[in-house]
Amino acid sequence: MKTKKKIITLMVSLVLLLSLLCVNSVLAGDNALSGLITQLDTARINADISDIRDPINVMRVVLSAVIGLVGFIFLILIIFSGVMWMTSRGNEERVTKAKNILISSSIGIGIIIFSGLIAYQITTVLEKETIKQ
Repeated sequence: MKTKKKIITLMVSLVLLLSLLCVNSVLAGDNALSGLITQLDTARINADISDIRDPINVMRVVLSAVIGLVGFIFLILIIFSGVMWMTSRGNEERVTKAKNILISSSIGIGIIIFSGLIAYQITTVLEKETIKQ
């Protein structure tokens, strides 16, 4: 019971810490919006995206965002399963559950990365075809 309480306390602390980090940008008001626009413009320049309205570039940006989000979820699942495994105290049921979470999340991230690579190849081919026309 104490381990559940510790895990819940850890998760709540993490959420509060992340929310405090986000409050700074909310309190900044207009500066947050201009900062976001500046960051998006810098990302566009770094990604060599000439026209953000181009559907191929929109697909690339969306794919990058989705893969980044999935990577973050994967990291959280790895940490969660590691904590579960370490706090199992020899309980085989919890160890098996932690292993299953670890294996499932690893398979999931593999599938997402592979599908992202396929989508990137498709957008590259589409971009070459549109340039030819």
